[in-house]
Amino acid sequence: MPLNLNWASMAIDYARGEIYRGKTSPWWYTSKNFFELFQAFRGSVRDLITQFDGCTGSKAGKIAGEYTKTPAAALSFTETEALLAQLRGAVTGNPPAPLRSGRSKGNMRLKSPLFWKPTPRLPICPISRCCSTNLR
Repeated sequence: MPLNLNWASMAIDYARGEIYRGKTSPWWYTSKNFFELFQAFRGSVRDLITQFDGCTGSKAGKIAGEYTKTPAAALSFTETEALLAQLRGAVTGNPPAPLRSGRSKGNMRLKSPLFWKPTPRLPICPISRCCSTNLR
């Protein structure tokens, strides 16, 4: 049975693109992802806010507001959602363009600036012999 190398070939194509060297953007997060980021961060709210593009120094303190020295993981979903809205308001310009593959044809299509969705059904396991027959 032939080995399906579509995923490996797609990874190689994506690796040939530009590497983003900037800071993260609040436009790249959903409310749920942003909350999960806060839950995983081991520092203060202000420390996490400084990781975002255009939010350093006094601007980070202003956005963090009353949560400046609060551990990021201590915030509720509602509080992180409000901070995400403030961050998006503080970032100047339009949301960044989504990253795209150099391939003109591929098995990925853009659903929105935040999500990639596979178009054909992909194998459950890219390595095992079941790949060519068992699809999700």
